[in-house]
Amino acid sequence: LTGSVSMQGRSTRAGVPMTLTGASGFPYGPYTATSIEQISNNLIFSSLAEGIYTVSTNQPRYLNVAGISVEIKAGKVTLNRLELKGGNAKWTDNSIDILDAVLVGTTFGSTGSSYDGDVNFDGKVSIQDLALVGGNYGLTSTAAYGTWVP
Repeated sequence: LTGSVSMQGRSTRAGVPMTLTGASGFPYGPYTATSIEQISNNLIFSSLAEGIYTVSTNQPRYLNVAGISVEIKAGKVTLNRLELKGGNAKWTDNSIDILDAVLVGTTFGSTGSSYDGDVNFDGKVSIQDLALVGGNYGLTSTAAYGTWVP
């Protein structure tokens, strides 16, 4: 099974962790893959059993997918394209809100990738980070990915 994932505000596509976990009563998984630096088909899951899985991602500083179901059948070979939405500086809450804006604001001008305010991972907390927060302000994972069908 292959898939394509990207991150809003970043040109790199590598490093996004995705997990497929067997749904209730389905004993297979979890299966994990991490995206590689390739424009499409940058996620590869091997040796999947047929069944129903829940999809999740765990990318810092982005809204993450959680609890979306996908059925894997013998003919299903690709997941639909997914773009993770950026600006979730306080990335454990899956919501882009005032806490994210405050985190970017209080670290604005800082350099180094260790700052969660550097939501696009370019090594500095700048107007680009603030633009991601502002452009996605009020967005939650449920709203961002509610129509995504894997």
